[in-house]
Amino acid sequence: YILELGLKAEQFEGERRELTYTSVVDQVREFNPYLGEAILFQKQKRAIGNPSYILTTEDHTILDYILWENRTSQEVRDNEKKRTIFWQVIDMRDSRYASDMSIFAKLTYNDELLTSQLNQLALMHAVVALLVIVSAGFLAILVSRKLSRPIEQLVEDVDTIAGGDLDHKVRPVSGYELSNLAEKIQFMIEKLKEQIRECEIKEKRFTDLVQHLPQGVFEADSAGTIMYANPAAVDLFGYTPEDLKEKINILDVLVPEDRFRAQENFKAVIHGDKTEGGEYTGLRKDGSSFPILIYNTARKVDGGTVLGSRGTIIDISRLKDIEREIRQLNIDLERRVAHRTMELEQATSEMEAFTYSVSHDLRAPLRSIEGYSFILQESSKSRLDAKEQHYIDVVRKNIALMDNLINGLLSLSRIGRQDLSREWIDPKPHIIEVVAEMLEQVPDRHIEISVGDLPQCYADTVMLRQLYVNLIGNAVKFTRDTSKPRIEIGALEREAETVYYVQDNGIGFEMKYADQIFRPFQRLHKPDEFEGSGIGLTIVERIVRRHGGKIWAESEPGKGATFYFTLNGSP
Repeated sequence: YILELGLKAEQFEGERRELTYTSVVDQVREFNPYLGEAILFQKQKRAIGNPSYILTTEDHTILDYILWENRTSQEVRDNEKKRTIFWQVIDMRDSRYASDMSIFAKLTYNDELLTSQLNQLALMHAVVALLVIVSAGFLAILVSRKLSRPIEQLVEDVDTIAGGDLDHKVRPVSGYELSNLAEKIQFMIEKLKEQIRECEIKEKRFTDLVQHLPQGVFEADSAGTIMYANPAAVDLFGYTPEDLKEKINILDVLVPEDRFRAQENFKAVIHGDKTEGGEYTGLRKDGSSFPILIYNTARKVDGGTVLGSRGTIIDISRLKDIEREIRQLNIDLERRVAHRTMELEQATSEMEAFTYSVSHDLRAPLRSIEGYSFILQESSKSRLDAKEQHYIDVVRKNIALMDNLINGLLSLSRIGRQDLSREWIDPKPHIIEVVAEMLEQVPDRHIEISVGDLPQCYADTVMLRQLYVNLIGNAVKFTRDTSKPRIEIGALEREAETVYYVQDNGIGFEMKYADQIFRPFQRLHKPDEFEGSGIGLTIVERIVRRHGGKIWAESEPGKGATFYFTLNGSP
């Protein structure tokens, strides 16, 4: 790079005129003793610093090749003369200069001298390697004698401990590493002893727990031979611990009729199948039998190999006795419930018959009173003063109220006695008819009534119509004083159940009276404010109850009320 800079930069023009390469060549030859000849050529094939040098044919050939075909360094080997000629190209061409100042160095190396030096170096390396091997062998013998005895001592101690003598102490050894290893082994042994003690404590705890369990615990091999049984299991079947030494099979402690089923269950457990507990009849040593419940599972090692089964045995004699007692109690209870139900149905039937009879019998006297009061009012109208006329009006008004009560009682009685004739029906057409009838009764009122989508229901058509007549009639009645009365009839899904509803924006009521409104003759308003008998919602509640559903109301004074109900049951 410095040479090229000197040849190109203007400030080195004077130096370039005075430049000679003889000293450079001499320095290269002094640096490399294997370099026999170093000649520098210009592009014109003139030897720099040696004008007497005559180029050989090989020189002309290689220079022509480098100048005009491949301006890269070339290497030529001459095996006969044992030399290597390396042509080094110092390319200093520059488009900004017309002349080509490149230099081509011919470097001739003496291969024979180089080979001789390499052989001497290889021989010297071989001698050094041999000395290293000999020294290493000698050193290994010394180290082996130093280390083998402590290692043998450690091996002897470890073998003794591995044989089961955990109390054997690891003897001290020389050397930092081996001494540290001995300490670590001793520490590991102490930790192992501590873990063994913990395992022994846990095993003792587990053994004591199994030994004192009131339930029987057993273990059997893959053939079904009982290998272990706790005292509860041994006592349960009347055996002794010595009897277990006679290789009792689990099938031997079951009655013959249960053995096949137990054997199939045992095979399933051995094959790893999940099984549930089974009831069997156990067979004691003295030949007596008793009911038992057996839970068992496969007994496996870490590798997954099944060695047998283990399980528990529970004497369920007391449970069977209790089960029989409960079954007998249920029979007695069902008998008493049936008897009480029959009495209740009889009383209800008699009450309904009495209500119907009383209601029906009361209508005749009421008609007479109504008729005579009407005749009296019409015939004596001119002779009666205002006060007397008021008395007759009060009598006739109460007669009408009494007649409504009697009609309500008769309707309630019919609802209780009428048989259900349930079928799948679409309630919407019936509701539209009811709405039309209601609006005809109040032609002077403008009521907004909307009927939404209503799913089919399994109900009695007549009763369902009566239900909507009462609910919509209540909504019409209690929106009387509302400026823009609105009634909404629809249904919604709540907890996978269809809930029907009738909503109005009437006067509403306090929620503390929500249960009271479904009782007979329970009214939240005075008769002179809103007409009615107090039976309508009771009839609605009776219809819903007979369909297996439920009804409830949500309301707030001045914001209307919403009545929800469900109709359960299916064909």
